[in-house]
Amino acid sequence: MGSTGISRNGGDAADGWAAVCADFGRTRTEAGEAGLTRRWQRLVDSTRRGQSPLDDWVELIADIAEYQGDEDDFATRRGQLAKMRVEADIHRNGGFRCPKSLCGRRVVAAASGKAPRCELLGEAMAAVE
Repeated sequence: MGSTGISRNGGDAADGWAAVCADFGRTRTEAGEAGLTRRWQRLVDSTRRGQSPLDDWVELIADIAEYQGDEDDFATRRGQLAKMRVEADIHRNGGFRCPKSLCGRRVVAAASGKAPRCELLGEAMAAVE
């Protein structure tokens, strides 16, 4: 999986959580492929209880990458240009953010205006003000 924005060398926690959220579905799938579904589920449960095991998520993702033979040092998958486009769309059309301000992830509002669900926390995302 090594293409997430999570760094083992420190970095901003909000960016780390944003990467966990953005890659949540893929991490679930890849954890299953690597035989790590129970560990993934424990992390989900722990996060939803309000604990902040970012380091545990980083370790899980590293173990998945190792399983896959991926050695690209967890490089950022999304470029700055993509982030700028999302921010511009949010400014024009409104958007949503992490419901607990755990991460810095933002998504553009859907045409329906309905808040998307944060799969990690199991809650509706909060409107960007």
